[in-house]
Amino acid sequence: MIQVSLSTSTTFDGDLNALVENQRTALTARFDLDEPAPAGGLKVYVDSEVEQIVNRLDLTGFGFRPITENIDPSSIDTNSDGSGFFLTVDEGATMGSFTINVLDNLEPDKFLPEILDGLVESEFSLVTTDGVASEDVEFVCELGDYTIDQDAASSMVLFADDESQISIFPQLNPGYDEAVSGDVSNDPTNPLGLPLSAGITPLSVTTGDRDQEYVTITIPEGLQLDALVLESFSESNVAFIGVQEGDTFTEPLDDSAVRGNLLGYALFGEPRQVETDILDNVARGWGAIGFEDALPSGVYTFALQQIGISSDYTLAFNVSESPVEPTPFG
Repeated sequence: MIQVSLSTSTTFDGDLNALVENQRTALTARFDLDEPAPAGGLKVYVDSEVEQIVNRLDLTGFGFRPITENIDPSSIDTNSDGSGFFLTVDEGATMGSFTINVLDNLEPDKFLPEILDGLVESEFSLVTTDGVASEDVEFVCELGDYTIDQDAASSMVLFADDESQISIFPQLNPGYDEAVSGDVSNDPTNPLGLPLSAGITPLSVTTGDRDQEYVTITIPEGLQLDALVLESFSESNVAFIGVQEGDTFTEPLDDSAVRGNLLGYALFGEPRQVETDILDNVARGWGAIGFEDALPSGVYTFALQQIGISSDYTLAFNVSESPVEPTPFG
């Protein structure tokens, strides 16, 4: 079966993958196949979680002057809510791409300003037949028979009216994905090292059946950990997170743990917590040392555990410059 990879790039002159309206930057979406597309071509589908985001692209201009390679422009169309698009890579091709300008929309937008104005972050992801939402089936119709390269399954794009809106956007650092780079350490005396820098550093793990993960973070001098965002959580089955100062974790992850030796701890994973900052929850763990607002520069070890069924989740460490001298704990 053909495996498909997705990548995107923009003409924005900067490190971010951004589309800036007043600069009329352009987006190129590229699809790589590990073998030639079959007779009739290969129909693929890309979706996002942001309704109408595709309407921030100049669809009308593209219709008059399409720029494509190994893709018939007439095969490109959007889904029911404008969150994604589908297309067909030409028969025999091992790659296909199209390039489209961002739409320089008048502000404020009269109909959907929360999406069509301002800074919006959209992650576009490849979708196979079994992942098509029911309301999109009649629009997308029958897709090709393909699998997705999990190392290139999605791509993040920023939309903005002008460059000033993205100048404050935090840098996305590589982070660590357990599914790609291997199991996170289950040894509290030898945790996985995760150095942090200014911006967002994601940690994607799977826990369950008392699986334990230990991660040591290093926050450089002059920086602080502002937030720990639960970006995603696949099952509604809470997990445990605890943190101590230093490069090891000394307490067992059970009722015998001395809470006063923990800097903080919390349970997390409820649906309402997804896309929220759980660092405050950790800081308020009953009986723990506790801390306020942010973790200052230093070395800390986090422990993760889940007793029940397994869940996949991503925690994002958000680091920025420290405005004041750190306050001692306790």
